[in-house]
Amino acid sequence: MNIMRYTDAHAFCDRVLPFLLQREAENNLMIGIILRLAERTARWGDEPPVLCAVEENGAVIAAVTQTPPFNVIITHMDAAAVTAVARQFAAEEYAFPGVLGPSAVVEGFTRAWSAITGLRAERERGMGVYQLDQVNPPPAPSGCCSVATEDDADLLLRWHREFHEEIGLPGHDVEHTVRSIIAERRYLLWRDPEPVSVAAVCGPTPHGIRTSGVFTPPSYRGRGYASANVAALSQQQLDAGRTFCYLFTNLENPISNSIYRKIGYRQVSEFTEYQFALMQE
Repeated sequence: MNIMRYTDAHAFCDRVLPFLLQREAENNLMIGIILRLAERTARWGDEPPVLCAVEENGAVIAAVTQTPPFNVIITHMDAAAVTAVARQFAAEEYAFPGVLGPSAVVEGFTRAWSAITGLRAERERGMGVYQLDQVNPPPAPSGCCSVATEDDADLLLRWHREFHEEIGLPGHDVEHTVRSIIAERRYLLWRDPEPVSVAAVCGPTPHGIRTSGVFTPPSYRGRGYASANVAALSQQQLDAGRTFCYLFTNLENPISNSIYRKIGYRQVSEFTEYQFALMQE
């Protein structure tokens, strides 16, 4: 078994993409990231990305990526590969804040990493990976959807920060992110008549795209705005030629999971995220 490190994102993408496409929905986050790195259309931090392919008998059997300062992302892999990756990273004295990936693999990796490094693994959240290939239109609330424009930038900057605070994730380069999504016409707002809910698409894969940033301010919740907006956004993507839409949702939030299932999203995988910290004395 060999763990191959890449510095050329295009070469890495060429090497691992066929493997990742075997589980396109499960790997949609990694696929979207490496495609943008290969196309040089992504911007994450100042440090170069970590790009690793795990190979056996000339074939890719797993992949590992990181765009510092974010967590390492790992794919499905067997127990031997998990141990090999953990040992290789430890030998390189490679430090990273946490890990995200399929739950069974992440659980094995955190055990191996904690045993090797002495770091404590703290579970952050469990997430469902969902896929949609046909929209079930929900009951229509009042109002309608439209693509966000630069006139909506101040509002979306505030909502972006509130969204990240609510889900407990740090925002990174928020203004650049929001203005890029606006410029690329990837935000959809539900207006009634003022903006009441937002969703976006990001991370396109060869056959799909991910729905993200779904946010409705608390005062507007419970009226069906998010369901209608996500359904409209998903249908737009299917009409544009996408075969699938994907999304991640917090498995501990039964309301959001129920909403997405009713629209037509179905869970295809479960991810877990851990953070690492020094052992307490």
